[in-house]
Amino acid sequence: MARPYTGLRHDGILYMGQVLQALDPTVLAGDLFFAHGSQDRYSIFSGLMAPLAQHFSWAGIQFFWLLVAQIASYWAIYALLRPSLGQDLRIWLGLLFVAGLSHAYAGRQIFSFAEDFLTARTLAEPLSLWALVALLKGRLVAAAFLIVAATAVHPLMSLPVASVGAVYLMERERRWCWLLALPLIPAGLAWADVAPFGLLLKAYDASWWRLIVEVNEALTQRWEWVDWQRLVLDASVLWFGARRLPTQLARLCQATLLAASLLMLMAAIGADILQNQLLTQLQLWRVLWLVRILVLACLPSLLIGLWFESDLRRRLTARALVVLFMATLLVVEVRAEEGWVLLMVSAAGLFAWHKGLTLRPVLAYWVGLGSVLCIVMVCAGMFWNSLLPWPMGYLYQPDLPLWFDFLRLPAVLLSLPLLIWWGWQRGGWQRISSAAFFACMVLVCLPHWDRRSEWTRLLETGALQRTHPFQAWIAPGQSVYWHEQLAPTWLLLGRPSYYEKAQGAGLLFNEGTARAFGPRWDAWQPVRKHVQSCWMGAALSRSDSTLCLTPPLVLVQQLCSTQAELRYMVFDQPLHSAQGRMPALAMWNPQLPSFPDKRFYLYDCQQLA
Repeated sequence: MARPYTGLRHDGILYMGQVLQALDPTVLAGDLFFAHGSQDRYSIFSGLMAPLAQHFSWAGIQFFWLLVAQIASYWAIYALLRPSLGQDLRIWLGLLFVAGLSHAYAGRQIFSFAEDFLTARTLAEPLSLWALVALLKGRLVAAAFLIVAATAVHPLMSLPVASVGAVYLMERERRWCWLLALPLIPAGLAWADVAPFGLLLKAYDASWWRLIVEVNEALTQRWEWVDWQRLVLDASVLWFGARRLPTQLARLCQATLLAASLLMLMAAIGADILQNQLLTQLQLWRVLWLVRILVLACLPSLLIGLWFESDLRRRLTARALVVLFMATLLVVEVRAEEGWVLLMVSAAGLFAWHKGLTLRPVLAYWVGLGSVLCIVMVCAGMFWNSLLPWPMGYLYQPDLPLWFDFLRLPAVLLSLPLLIWWGWQRGGWQRISSAAFFACMVLVCLPHWDRRSEWTRLLETGALQRTHPFQAWIAPGQSVYWHEQLAPTWLLLGRPSYYEKAQGAGLLFNEGTARAFGPRWDAWQPVRKHVQSCWMGAALSRSDSTLCLTPPLVLVQQLCSTQAELRYMVFDQPLHSAQGRMPALAMWNPQLPSFPDKRFYLYDCQQLA
């Protein structure tokens, strides 16, 4: 229920494009994303997937590796918790929290761990987690091997885990302090101007940095106010876990908190202040993916420890703090501005309780009651929001049943497995009832797990087949602008894309990409503003947002007249002028079952300018 399968989207499209490029470099050679080199040169991902793509569909490849990576990741989390917690309910609650709560980390929720689409991160995460498992077991050779393997797949995801492991070793035994000298190696390589370490001595120029700030939403200066809520919440949990959890897990929390603090400080200073090329490209804030996993996995143990506080005089205060913290967690999950108030109260309460302070019984009751009301209000608001009509276009999955929306509320989602566990532990008829209820839940929810839209299925099955009606009009290698979409241009047409924002993902790493992408980014500003205002209006009015996928004719004509290399454009709706409908060069009906009348229109800029 919490982690549906949505198929090819987001960065999965970019990685799929890299696989296509590895199979045939001539097909997308003129595309902005590949023309000046991409960060794929630092990963073996495409080399691993390209041979598979020659024999299997991308839908099958993506499904298989996602399933393997998900199982490996949850198994690794279990292996991290078991030595400290044993075969205890707290382990299963930790896995439940990891599965059921948000995986988003960093700013604007654009990245998350255990994503539901295939990228190099998908494979690097379980390898990194198992490296930590080996480290905690004292198997240093295995840990080193796994972290090297993770680095070969995605070095930006493994570097933070290696940093946490180094801090953990130095905290456990002082003889490992020689690891502090390791930064001298990249410093020496930078002095010798060995790529890419030579970038450590270089800063971005003003024009390049301007594009990075505008296009790359991952910089900490682009984070919104509510994004810092989760960072403070996670830091509070790690701090409390370092003092309350069993020794080994407490050391890991402490090492993660210290390493994350140092890396976040380096990211803020090196990228946002000094604009250093290497420190910006390393994206050191990615340590938060590991922070998020550890927080969710350890939080149930901390809350259970508070709830069953042995000191009767402190138990009431501890239970009030548990309910308060759960309310804070849910408010932060929905990114409400009011979360800061609860967050500060919760952090102060945990610190005061750790120092031995307790609340008066009456005050503790009021804190608990207020927190329960807050939980009820948050869940009611989420449920009410899900009831509001939202016409879904062809890009989106079909609407969920009403009961499914109710089951996906965080409070319900986390409570159902607890109810099943409680009945199973009671034995007798309650165990039979729990087993039957569990079986019914599985049978009811499995049909709703695959949440791919019909359009996504078409993109996945159409990839590499190179059969499309528009190909008769567009010569091989000719760039196409498919409005607000990148995947169909690459996967269905087999043509380079003239412009899409996702193509700017590499400008952080390649100056050539930035120089080529910048003029097109500026030229599309009016179109982007139109789309943003249209999407905002659709969100407020709950209307079909796919209507925003066709800009006004005047903006299209402006692009055709200013972009000399732009020839072909594809839109979801026909273009209209004052005289009526503009004639399209070609039209295509993809025969989507739920949208049988859906058509795409190909236009020639020479006829529109």
